[in-house]
Amino acid sequence: MKKYSLLALCLCLSLITWGNNTTYTPYKIKAQFIGGYIYPHDKSLIDPLTKGPALGGEVAFEWASDGSKDWHKHFNNPDVGLALQVIDLGNPDVAGQMIGVYPYINLPMAKNNIVSFNVKIGGGLGFATRPCDIAAAVADPRSIKDKAGDYNFAIGGPVSFAIAAGLNVDVKVHKNVALTADFTYNHFSSASLYQPNAGLNMFNGYLGVKYLVESRKSKVESQSKPSAETSKLGYAEAQPEIMSEANKVACRLTESPHHRITDNNMEFQIRHNKIRQAMAQVGADGCLLTTPVNVYYTCGHIIVGYVYLPLQGDPTFMVRRPNNLQGEHFHLVRKLEDLPTLLAAKGQSLPTQLMVEGDDISYAEWMRIEKCTGAKLINGSKIIRYVKSVKTAFEQEQLRISGKKQTEVLAKVPAAYRPGMTDHEFSVEVERIFRLGGCLGLFRIYGSTMESHMGSVLAGDNAAAPSPYDFALGGAGLHGSLPLGPNGSVIKEGQTVMVDINGNFTGYIADQSRTYSVGKLPQMAYDAHAVSIEIQQAIAKAGVPGATCEQLWQLSLDIVKKHGLEAYYMGTTQQAKFVGHGIGLEINELPVLCGRNPQPLEVGNTIALEPKFVLPGIGAVGTENSYIVQENGMEKITFAPEEIIDLTE
Repeated sequence: MKKYSLLALCLCLSLITWGNNTTYTPYKIKAQFIGGYIYPHDKSLIDPLTKGPALGGEVAFEWASDGSKDWHKHFNNPDVGLALQVIDLGNPDVAGQMIGVYPYINLPMAKNNIVSFNVKIGGGLGFATRPCDIAAAVADPRSIKDKAGDYNFAIGGPVSFAIAAGLNVDVKVHKNVALTADFTYNHFSSASLYQPNAGLNMFNGYLGVKYLVESRKSKVESQSKPSAETSKLGYAEAQPEIMSEANKVACRLTESPHHRITDNNMEFQIRHNKIRQAMAQVGADGCLLTTPVNVYYTCGHIIVGYVYLPLQGDPTFMVRRPNNLQGEHFHLVRKLEDLPTLLAAKGQSLPTQLMVEGDDISYAEWMRIEKCTGAKLINGSKIIRYVKSVKTAFEQEQLRISGKKQTEVLAKVPAAYRPGMTDHEFSVEVERIFRLGGCLGLFRIYGSTMESHMGSVLAGDNAAAPSPYDFALGGAGLHGSLPLGPNGSVIKEGQTVMVDINGNFTGYIADQSRTYSVGKLPQMAYDAHAVSIEIQQAIAKAGVPGATCEQLWQLSLDIVKKHGLEAYYMGTTQQAKFVGHGIGLEINELPVLCGRNPQPLEVGNTIALEPKFVLPGIGAVGTENSYIVQENGMEKITFAPEEIIDLTE
């Protein structure tokens, strides 16, 4: 038994070592100790074998389902595994050991980010090291009556069938480590292929460790040192720069102006399946998207037309303009009414319940869709927004790239300042720097009442001007048609200038604002600025999965009150009632960190934190940074210097 245990341990250690150096995969590696007993269901044949407890070990390799298949969703995204076990039967001279190799499935009964309770079902092959010696047993007339214990009448041949069924619990104790325990019924039987065939029934407890294979640290990443701030806050990495091979492929797909969307494009399959999961929850068997941002999210192009996504089957991309897109799912159409014909040609039926963007389309369009499809329409706007709030690995990488490029561009901002400039002149120069640095310029905002250009540059008391838009700070703007940003006033000594220009470098918008001064500021400005950084650090540390938006908003208020700055927090005459907001293809995605919002954070949420203060006669102070919610807190992805920089130095 010792040699089998040593073999199992070595195999486990080698797999774990390998796992530490692999790229992201939804894999888990498990090693467990087994202890139990043989149930003597046949007293004359089995009881003599049971001289001691059954002891052994098991190693297993598991695949975590991702919801991409219908059966994944039906069984609550189970884990599928392949196990190798060795069990000493407690009577080595007669019974030997049983070696089992079997696939299994863990069906979740209840789970959260920490604990998972599962039903385990598996079956495969068993191999007996000491099956019954038939010739010796037949030659010995007393073998059954008097000497049953001398022969393994439970298993008649070297190969048997193995069955495992029981309960499993996993408890996550670290980002990559979980404790795992099973209570399992094990059965080995020759199924009458060999005689004798009494079979073995065992009740075993399993206890061990599970390693969660998540990512590979490249040599470049492993050699880079995190900053003191990121180490203190427990961020995953200070500046992730190395993409996985899968992400690189996805980048090439979306960056190419002529790429094709096919069934082999895993990134879009993931997005489609996320939407399908949401559709199933509201009883929809189809989804029709029309808004540019949602169309881009699902097919990788901006088109005039529609994206139809069935609950099962291939998507249909209906394109009116442009006419140069190619791919098996792209179809040039004249009007929405072409949809029934297209679906019929694909062997798909029209939906009975269709999810649409009810908050974003007109009443006339709603009625047109209803008439064309004959389906009952479901407003899915909020559902789609929630789906997009949890970013894929590819989307997270796009935001990291935008954050990195925005950081690089911000380093050039001080050089644009000249004494005597108006805030408008300075804004133009800053925008020029951003555009030359690769900023796409487009500032996508959700909602028909939200408008902006590239962002804002706020100098002095203009930062206190109330805005009609749901932004943290406003600015009066240059014209009543766009009451936001610079108002043409001269930047004066002793004032601050807050630069909040969008970081759209990949289609995904990083959000990073920084504060500058013209000369020395009153001490109050530096103190309030330090409080802004304190708030961000506290929220970034507390922002683990499960923490609610209203809890994090209240955390910011508690810090503000501690320092007596309530009158200046997030404005003066008109104070914004949030401290952070989701970012992605749009600048104001979910979740929103505000009061009366019980929504919990999830791994993959991407959030901009912007605790800011407006000081009369001085201007706005504070910073804004972008983060990705990870298992142990928020990963920071924007890294421009956070201190107030004097433009005159």
